Amino acid sequence: MLLRPYIIPFNPPDISWEESKSQEKLQEYSLKNLPVLEDGKWVGNITKKDLIKKGLGKLKPTPYCLKPEDSLFDALNLFSSRKTDMIPIVGENEDFLGIVTLDILLDYFEKVDFLTEKGQMLWLEHQRENYSVAEISKIVESEGGKILGIYLETLRGDYFRALVKFISEDPLAITHSLERYGYQITQKFYNDKNSELIKERYLSLVQYLKI
Repeated sequence: MLLRPYIIPFNPPDISWEESKSQEKLQEYSLKNLPVLEDGKWVGNITKKDLIKKGLGKLKPTPYCLKPEDSLFDALNLFSSRKTDMIPIVGENEDFLGIVTLDILLDYFEKVDFLTEKGQMLWLEHQRENYSVAEISKIVESEGGKILGIYLETLRGDYFRALVKFISEDPLAITHSLERYGYQITQKFYNDKNSELIKERYLSLVQYLKI
C-alpha cells in the first residue's frame, strides 16, 4: 500500500512562468488544486480558482505533500484534512515526482473490505526474509482470533510493515504471541476506533467528491 505505484506524471505550473503562459496552461488542468514548482522544485500548492483570480505571481503556495514511501493511509488522512483532489509526491531535495489523485485513492479503498468490517488492528514490522502471511495468520488463529485482512508495505532495506486486521476476544494475547515470534508491534488499536476513523474519512471524501 505504498504510494509509489499510484504516482502519475503531472506538469504543474512554475513560478518562473510569465502570467500569459500560466493562464494559457490553465485550460490543460482538470484538477481543482495544483502543485507549484520553482525552477523545477516543488514549493507548495494552490487552487485553480485562486490562480485564475490572482495570477501565479501573487499567490502564496500552501505546503502539503507526501513521499513515495508513505502509504495510502497517509494519503487518506491528508485528503481528508486538506479537502484536496490531489497530493504532490516529492523526493529528496523537494524534487517533484508526480501526484496521487483523489479518484485513484477512492478507487483503491472501494475494494478494501476492512473499511466495512469491524475488528482490531495492528501495525507490525519484521524482516522480509523471515516471515510469511501464513505464519501471521496461524499465530492469530492459534490465539482464537479470526483474520480479516493483511496488507503489506515495503519499508527500508530488508524490512516490511503490515496492517493486520482481525477479530478476537483477547487481542492482547495475539499481540504477545506475535512479539514472541519476533514481530515488532508499532501501533495497536483494540477498540475499533481507528477502523471507524478510516471508514469515516473515506466516506467524508466520497461526500466531498459529490459536492
